[in-house]
Amino acid sequence: MTSLQALAVQTAASVRLGIADRHKHREECGMCRPDQECPRAAAMLADHQARVQRSRSNLLTYVPHGSVITYAGALTRMHGEWWVNDTCGDCDHTALRLVRGRGMTLSHVLLSEITSAPILQPGAGATLPAAREAARELAAILAMGNVALPMIVDINGLGACTLAYPRGTYDHEISVAESANTAEASYVLAALRTVPVLASATTNGNAAGVSGVVERLVKLRKAAMATRMKR
Repeated sequence: MTSLQALAVQTAASVRLGIADRHKHREECGMCRPDQECPRAAAMLADHQARVQRSRSNLLTYVPHGSVITYAGALTRMHGEWWVNDTCGDCDHTALRLVRGRGMTLSHVLLSEITSAPILQPGAGATLPAAREAARELAAILAMGNVALPMIVDINGLGACTLAYPRGTYDHEISVAESANTAEASYVLAALRTVPVLASATTNGNAAGVSGVVERLVKLRKAAMATRMKR
């Protein structure tokens, strides 16, 4: 199981656990009513909504929208290739929604019901170590500016090398760095601007392109360290 697959499974499970916790709280809480929630229930709802968003994002990171997978679940007559249309809204996005010709739909398919194991796409094997090195260099530069951007570099369900990161956090840190007027912020901004380029080269299996990003990040890290030592 790759880290992307494990993350998708874990976040889907956390949604299910959150649903069970909310139901239990509602049954036991004397303040909650059909038309009114106590502060604790409201906080649990907000946490649940955040879990749902993470579950959907992680599922579609591991098996992207529009990709072709092999279904081998309980419905034997439906076995075969399907397209990933979206995640299942009926279960708070803990499973996939699959479609194929003639309007056929499987609205709730767990990752465990997909048998197609990732087959490395051309260039993915060579790209993976280079992309992980780039992520380490990037994290080192960001740490100098007290910035953290969670990143996972691994093989997704289609056998492609993928760089996954929270887009909301990325957009926020870009905005903060652009508005700051310090040397540290300038290095952080330069590093952050390499992320989309790195993600694209990683997904395309472009090992040479990723290596070029690594070289840029190494030079940037050394420059940032030199600037810090002069102070």
